[in-house]
Amino acid sequence: MRYAIPNFGPDKYSYLAGAAFTIFFATAVLFTGILADNMSRKILLSLAAILWSFTSIGTSFCNTYWQLCIMRIMLGLFEACIGPPAYSLITDFFPPEKRTLANSIYSFGIYIGACLSNLTIIIIESVGWRITYFGVGCFGILVGLIALIVIIEPPRGKFEPKKLPVENEEKSFDQ
Repeated sequence: MRYAIPNFGPDKYSYLAGAAFTIFFATAVLFTGILADNMSRKILLSLAAILWSFTSIGTSFCNTYWQLCIMRIMLGLFEACIGPPAYSLITDFFPPEKRTLANSIYSFGIYIGACLSNLTIIIIESVGWRITYFGVGCFGILVGLIALIVIIEPPRGKFEPKKLPVENEEKSFDQ
């Protein structure tokens, strides 16, 4: 990237990786929780994965620092749409006694994914950053489409205790 993008170096990359991504991610995640509460979590999660992947493809076509900056901001916005629906789905897929393990496995996947993302360095050194970003983006779109087909939206609150209907509200507690 530093040869293809004018004046691009470690200091500008740190801004992209830090501020451009993190500020937008941290702010957007507050609002994506509201989205996850009010729309299909399956669609939100799948669409976020697909759009996130398009930012990787878009990155492969960047020629300026500001284009890269826009892609990182968009990545932060779309990545913020992943956690809230994922945790909400876990809550409705697993009963309380298995939920902690399910959340642990989800968290494990996040960190293993972060570790595996470092493999892109090897791929970039072999085929170049543009092809790598494009390939990773295409793979992500495929995964997002599979998620859209495979994930079943469970009923919300599936494992919450059921409230018993009150038959006669006029009865006092003494009776």
